[in-house]
Amino acid sequence: MLVWMLAAAMASPPSANTMATDGPYRVAGQSGHARHTHGGKAAKLSSATFKVEFEGMKLPTTLTANQVEFLTGHDCDAIPTTVRSTFAPTGLRVEELDATESSPEVSLVPGTSTVRVSFAPVDATYTHCDFFAFRVTFVAGGDTTLVATAETRVMRVTPIRRP
Repeated sequence: MLVWMLAAAMASPPSANTMATDGPYRVAGQSGHARHTHGGKAAKLSSATFKVEFEGMKLPTTLTANQVEFLTGHDCDAIPTTVRSTFAPTGLRVEELDATESSPEVSLVPGTSTVRVSFAPVDATYTHCDFFAFRVTFVAGGDTTLVATAETRVMRVTPIRRP
């Protein structure tokens, strides 16, 4: 049993999450998860999550997202790199603020915040070694561009058919 668990862990594909830094700003993609039913509708992916940090400043700063790229890949040993589509985000939401709606721009206090980038849903269906990620272009403080990627792992669920 232990040997199987180690083999499964070693066979895991690399993470597509990336981090971007520039001056006091750091944006890091966080893994998301979704599932769909085998033979049913595709999973609807409509957001990506990032940890955003900025230090050394005493005042809040603004953060916007200008572009989202939906990345796909079909290689068990590689991260997704094919740009399936490019679109504008519908808004940002700071998780720690318990906001119910997203907005085009958020104000962040110094430290670490979790920011969810929302967009129109895209379909994702897992068959074999299919991987998905979202590469987002952010602008921090009005003039600093940061590009980071957050992966979404999609799992296919096969229902049990009873006679």
